[in-house]
Amino acid sequence: MDPKRRAWIFTGLAIVFFVGTLVRVFWLDRQVAIQPCDKISVADNASGTAPTTPSVVSLFPNDKIGLGSPLCVAIAGLANVATVDKDGNPALHLFLDSVELKGSVGTVVDRKKNLVEFDVTRAAEDADVWTKVIGQLKWGTWGARVPVRLGAGTDKDGEFKSAIETPVVLTMVDPWASLLGLVAFLAAVLALIFAAPISAILRDGDINSTYSLARVQMAFWLYLITAAFVFIWLVTGDYNSVLTPQSLTLLGISGTTGLMATTLDKKVTPDPSSKHFWTDILSDKDGIALHRLQIAVWTAILGVVFFAEIYHSFRLPTFDSNLLILLGISGLTYVGFKFNE
Repeated sequence: MDPKRRAWIFTGLAIVFFVGTLVRVFWLDRQVAIQPCDKISVADNASGTAPTTPSVVSLFPNDKIGLGSPLCVAIAGLANVATVDKDGNPALHLFLDSVELKGSVGTVVDRKKNLVEFDVTRAAEDADVWTKVIGQLKWGTWGARVPVRLGAGTDKDGEFKSAIETPVVLTMVDPWASLLGLVAFLAAVLALIFAAPISAILRDGDINSTYSLARVQMAFWLYLITAAFVFIWLVTGDYNSVLTPQSLTLLGISGTTGLMATTLDKKVTPDPSSKHFWTDILSDKDGIALHRLQIAVWTAILGVVFFAEIYHSFRLPTFDSNLLILLGISGLTYVGFKFNE
């Protein structure tokens, strides 16, 4: 099959599967929009008891819940909660495995039934708690899940006593959304691979010129950071605090290296003949070049670290400044030697 045709086919597949991922995630969001407290019968609530010390009587749902889903908690003795907010309502927080989630604040939805609703969300102030939870995830046919014990309490009094002993299964990653997203990403990568030989997207000049190490590095970080951003956004629902200064620095370093390399290519006459992808990006006129190998190796290493951090914590890594400086020095060294090439 013609490479150009393959490139267009995989581009179309990437778009279709990405749209499918969005549809699946938005459908899940519509499902969790149903308020669980509305389904609680009179027999299930905590209106019949009024102990001096507040306690958790029941949870809804009480078997499994997804990240970002609402949770309804029946708290006996809700009127006896001492800590209140500025509006006079109980200042309640959700507890996960006996650890308080500062970013999950409860809302009293029915005082007669003593029902409080929480959103099981991942907030920035609870990063350490969620890192521990994510480290216990079990990946399988049904996505990524972990059993957790949910409760409620306040900053001052801590977690209330609870009659709930059975852990709730927390689903962090939906299997269908993750599968669709992975296929979309692989299709986008294949589209670039098939487009590269028949276009100048990854080359120093026109379609017959050599492949550019700087442009390959730009494409590498563009794909990786974009895919990571979309993954974290769709899993956690957060998009404002996903990108880190280090990820932007990586894009800046690769972009600057590519810009400087392109400027040099316009001032000199490069060898227009392309031999092979790996030969082009790792070799100069004398063979394998150490400065090219250096930037390729460190880009690959940081890429592996980047992927591992996403897998283990669902957040973009915060690289040490020395690592970023090293990558910047590698880029400047590459540009300097390219001038001699």
